[in-house]
Amino acid sequence: MVEYPPDLLQILIGTGRDDRIRFEGVMHETMLPSVMRMVEEAGRRIGSSLLTIDHLGYDGDQTHKLQRNLHLLLKEIKNDPARLYLRWHLGTVYRDLGRLADAEASWRTGIELTESKSEREAEDCLCYIELAKLLFTRQQDAMPFIDQALALQPGNWLLQWLKAKVFTASERYVEAIQIFEKLGSIDADALITPVSYDKRIFGAAAIAEIGQRAFRMARYAESAEWYWRAELLAPDSLEFRVKRQLASARAGTDKNDTVPANSAS
Repeated sequence: MVEYPPDLLQILIGTGRDDRIRFEGVMHETMLPSVMRMVEEAGRRIGSSLLTIDHLGYDGDQTHKLQRNLHLLLKEIKNDPARLYLRWHLGTVYRDLGRLADAEASWRTGIELTESKSEREAEDCLCYIELAKLLFTRQQDAMPFIDQALALQPGNWLLQWLKAKVFTASERYVEAIQIFEKLGSIDADALITPVSYDKRIFGAAAIAEIGQRAFRMARYAESAEWYWRAELLAPDSLEFRVKRQLASARAGTDKNDTVPANSAS
């Protein structure tokens, strides 16, 4: 439960006003510092709430915002050089502009800032994740950064997903499958965490990843069953259907009309 001072509660629900509450910054501006000051002055604390917010600001093509964002981020970093989120976003802008060396430098700076912090935050692993993804696409060793980040946030599902991808690249399929099984069991619509995720790393997509690993190990009947499970969760997926049929053909079985016996588990 969230415990707010009465005057602050009125402001947050729109029934009051206080000049102490002000947004700060020119990029990713926030009123949290002023809110925290008021909470501390009142001797209260901020806990958790069941309230959720769907933020659509990053949906769709962001290309038209890149140059604007670059200018604002560089300006804001001068004012707040230790804010990790700015370093992460700057790196993604550089990446989308094709300036990969600058992107890598920004994320490495963010990692250095994270390592120097005494308090942990939800955004601590952002730069680790982006740097690991960049190294992975270059076919370089991303695992050290993934493991360092997991030491900070063991429950970060995107890091687990990345680890499974790295395992797959080195043909460590059994270890990858163990991770994808966990991801496949998660209902993304019911997941509430301090960190946001792409829903596509969970559920049917994760189960289909298991099917692919089983296929690579020539365990075709098992692969077909996993693709069937994925298809049960995403019946409109032509991809899962075709891959199931291929795996069934390789296995010499026909799962077109029969549900796996343990599919309800």
